[in-house]
Amino acid sequence: MVMAAIPVAADRVIVVETRRRIGYDADRRVTARSSLSGYDETTTTPTLAVEGVFVYVVDADRATGKLPIRFYGDAGRGFVDAHPAIAPGQAWTLTLPAAGAHPAGTLRIEVVADAAPAFTVRITRTPLTTAAAT
Repeated sequence: MVMAAIPVAADRVIVVETRRRIGYDADRRVTARSSLSGYDETTTTPTLAVEGVFVYVVDADRATGKLPIRFYGDAGRGFVDAHPAIAPGQAWTLTLPAAGAHPAGTLRIEVVADAAPAFTVRITRTPLTTAAAT
């Protein structure tokens, strides 16, 4: 797993995380004795539904009881309609308001390639210029 954290406000970061079915995310083989047959039975349990690049916002200023993480594709309801992994050739562009020392602008996260075991991700932060803001 490789991760990048991009601060966008004093209490908020955008996290870009690559995940593969290796290490902690590798499928798990579980062996248990069956109460019906009396024999040991082994099954493989997947721990990661889809490999890919995940983008999410961590908001440390959320009220108690509110989820501090919001995944790409979540419209604010606390769940996504489709798997949130971004595939090669896809991009996510976020408009950022000015927040303290962080200028207004855009943040573009693009998955350029998937060459296992690595993903190539391009992260571009473009501040708004005074001319563009008017």
